[in-house]
Amino acid sequence: MHESFISVLFSPITLLFLINAFFLIFVTAFVWNIFLRIQYTNSLFKMDSTNPLLLKAALFFPLILIALVAEYQWSLLTHLNFFPLVSSSFVRFNLIGIIVSIIALLFIKSFDKEKEGEEFKIALFLVTYLIVLYLFFLIILMATVVTRLNAFPDSFLSHYSYPTAERINQYVLGALFLFYMMGVFFVVSMRAIPRVLLCLAYTIALAFMYSIFFR
Repeated sequence: MHESFISVLFSPITLLFLINAFFLIFVTAFVWNIFLRIQYTNSLFKMDSTNPLLLKAALFFPLILIALVAEYQWSLLTHLNFFPLVSSSFVRFNLIGIIVSIIALLFIKSFDKEKEGEEFKIALFLVTYLIVLYLFFLIILMATVVTRLNAFPDSFLSHYSYPTAERINQYVLGALFLFYMMGVFFVVSMRAIPRVLLCLAYTIALAFMYSIFFR
């Protein structure tokens, strides 16, 4: 088992886990920091009557609604297939979406600092918030699917009938999505060094689980 874990740790699958961790821990924090620096967002968090934690929770809550709607309309979690990555139209489309969204965030951040940005601060806030929701949902979705496929073997559902197995699979995916959403909720407020340590620990933990179930 020790040799199996070491071989997994230095295999290409660990690179996938590391990329997953990078997006989950660093990209979300980068996006959230841009959002917080927008004039209108900053003023909301600095209001005397505002509880920052409750406001942050309220801003994160739509992610649950998006996940529920996406699952109800398109069964996105249960029927989504990221693999193979190169030929997946979902991955290609949303990779372009991520790049365009980050460029848009950088443009908004720059424009918001200018004098003209004061006139459009509410519009800039709304556009930025929609981009944040899109990126956060996509990153959490990616982490959920990667974890389900690589840390939970399909064999744990083999003893159940298909409808029961499908329902259990939905519960597992839903629990993972909520777990990662809560993780992002706290990670975006962490400092750099704890984020680095968490990234490494998360990658190693996934590699360890993979070595147990798939080797």
